[in-house]
Amino acid sequence: MNDEDYLLYQQAVAIANTGQRHPAYEHFCLIRSHGNEDIALLFWIVATTPHPTEAQIVLDEIALREPNHPSLQNARIDHERKLRQVQPVGLMPPMGPVIQCPVCQSRAPILIKNKVATGGWVLLALLLAPGILFVLVGLLSVGPSLGIGIILGMLSLVGLLIREEYRVCSHCGARLG
Repeated sequence: MNDEDYLLYQQAVAIANTGQRHPAYEHFCLIRSHGNEDIALLFWIVATTPHPTEAQIVLDEIALREPNHPSLQNARIDHERKLRQVQPVGLMPPMGPVIQCPVCQSRAPILIKNKVATGGWVLLALLLAPGILFVLVGLLSVGPSLGIGIILGMLSLVGLLIREEYRVCSHCGARLG
């Protein structure tokens, strides 16, 4: 670690010790992005990351490099304790691999989200517009138009079921390729 990174590391440790984990985590990630893979730095990333997936990956990396490190077992126990305190999985969007975000430069897992696809909106519009027209015609006159309009209107809702996935940085929310 060069002098500048070491000074930033000391500041980050002081910040983390005051309970401000997020700013400390950002400092630790910045130091790591400079190519520093110091074991103490990795332990601090595990301790301050808000991302359980990243913590597990970094713990595995530490275990590969120094399987008998005296702090490894305690870090694993702390990680397991944090996992039990995390909100239920059903309330969180699925997470992908840990990457370095090209926008905010943080190392964090990506979130996998979904939305109604463009084709779904097109299908909704193509079926709903004639459906409304048939309903109006059916209300003005007696005939099968009302039933056809209702059927087209209900079929248009199928468009909302056509979904597409997209990925965002869990740290800054930027959309990723």
